[in-house]
Amino acid sequence: MRRRTLGLLTITVALSLALMACDLARLLPTQEPTTMTVRLAPDGSGDYPSLEAAVDAVPPGSTIILEEGTYRLDAPLDIGKAIRLEGAGMLRTEIVSEAPDYVIRFSGEGPFHAKDIAFRHEGDLEANAVVVKDGQIDFVNCRFTGAVWTEDPAGRAGLRLEGSATGMVRECMVMENDAHGIRLVDQAQVTLEGNLCSENGYNGIVYRDSAGGVARDNSCSRNGLHGIDVYDKAQPTLERNICAGNEESGITYFGEAGGLARENECSGNGLHGIGLQGQARPTLEDNVCTGNLGSGIVYFDSSGGVARGNDCSGNGNHGIAVEAEGGPTLERNVCSRNTLNGINVRDEAQPTLEENVCSQNGQDGIMYAGSASGVARENKCTDNGLNGIEVQDKARPTLEANGCARNAQAGIGFSDSAGGVARGNDCSGNKWGIYVAETADPELIDNDCRDNASEDILDLRP
Repeated sequence: MRRRTLGLLTITVALSLALMACDLARLLPTQEPTTMTVRLAPDGSGDYPSLEAAVDAVPPGSTIILEEGTYRLDAPLDIGKAIRLEGAGMLRTEIVSEAPDYVIRFSGEGPFHAKDIAFRHEGDLEANAVVVKDGQIDFVNCRFTGAVWTEDPAGRAGLRLEGSATGMVRECMVMENDAHGIRLVDQAQVTLEGNLCSENGYNGIVYRDSAGGVARDNSCSRNGLHGIDVYDKAQPTLERNICAGNEESGITYFGEAGGLARENECSGNGLHGIGLQGQARPTLEDNVCTGNLGSGIVYFDSSGGVARGNDCSGNGNHGIAVEAEGGPTLERNVCSRNTLNGINVRDEAQPTLEENVCSQNGQDGIMYAGSASGVARENKCTDNGLNGIEVQDKARPTLEANGCARNAQAGIGFSDSAGGVARGNDCSGNKWGIYVAETADPELIDNDCRDNASEDILDLRP
């Protein structure tokens, strides 16, 4: 009996100790794997024989240092853990693949860091160079090149940012991709700063869906279509970017896009400096839109918003053009020395024009045509090749307190079946202060017409 009691006591003590050990294990914090820094060489002589092996082996948060040379991948590489890749410079270390879809894709929470590395796709299979889905990123001094686009209607990109991606891409080169340089889709909100996004087949930077963030101090030049495209409901902030020498326009807005474009240089493009279509309504402030073959800024469809303080001079067509049903507010813009008109308003457009300078243009300072209307108030329309303000066809704007001086023909001219109201304008030093054709029907109220070479008011109505 005594032996049986001792045996039961031993078992009871052992079970109690085991339960205590389990409870203690639950209370103690889980030991996280230690981060590592490993080195790789292109010939496989580093800490791991390949980049794929290193990515698979190292714990999250580790750093993989890639020595100078080329690292070839046989298949697309997926990275789903926080990691840091560091090379010897974008011109000295490159990761290359001929595989379809992408060279590398980062997915998960991140953060994902890449520095001093080139990511290059080669061959003819459709692929992006790098894709980021959802994670936080920090890419510095990297190169993204060789993306191939054949059939995918969305196009491929050197760097595709999708999902809820956040973070920063800075001082990178995104060049020589079939379609786009950097493409942001879904809800991506990434800061793009100081990047060179040039010589891509379509666009330097593209925002789609509800993507946003800030693009600042990037050079988006010499692309096959546009420097920067903003589509759908995207609303990025675009600041101090150079969008010059693109085949079509410097910056374009489509769909219901919005946001802010401030202090960008959109010059020397094959079409326009900034173009807006659909129902786009961004705010355009203090941009330089000069020397474009088309117009400095052009509004198509029902686009609108505000254009304030922009320099739209020396363009092949107009400084600013508003067409179709556009209704923007144009304030304090300089629209001078354009081949045609300073501001051209046509079709059924009805903008508000306030305090703009429209001088030394080849034709008119401000032109209304078609069935255009709206308000022009306190603009300076001087020294133009034809008229300060010309209203023709069936246009019926309200013209108030404008200064229309030293124009070759009329300070304000009404032709065809034009109408509207001209009130309180200063029309001096022109051939005619105000000219009204016999078929036109404007209302003239309290205008100051003096010192004109031929007549102060030439009204040919019966």
